[in-house]
Amino acid sequence: MKPEVEVSKATAASYEESYRLIKAHTYLWPRTQLGWVLTIVGIVAFLMVYPGLIWANRAEPFVFGVPFIYFWLTLWSHVILACGMVAAKYLWK
Repeated sequence: MKPEVEVSKATAASYEESYRLIKAHTYLWPRTQLGWVLTIVGIVAFLMVYPGLIWANRAEPFVFGVPFIYFWLTLWSHVILACGMVAAKYLWK
């Protein structure tokens, strides 16, 4: 009877160790400060393109010779691209 108790304790310990390792190495949450910054900037940039386009939907103020809506979309698209490039260089080694 005693070996069964030891096996179950060992199994429980291995489950706890597995859970700890999975929690420590998950890819659902950023693990570094740079990861958090890029995530927040990326989400804000994404929101500026799609719902933000409702606010920026105007053609009259020209910026660098193009209508404002083109400038707005180009700006935020480049911010999203820059976030991806920085993440690829520093986070996804």
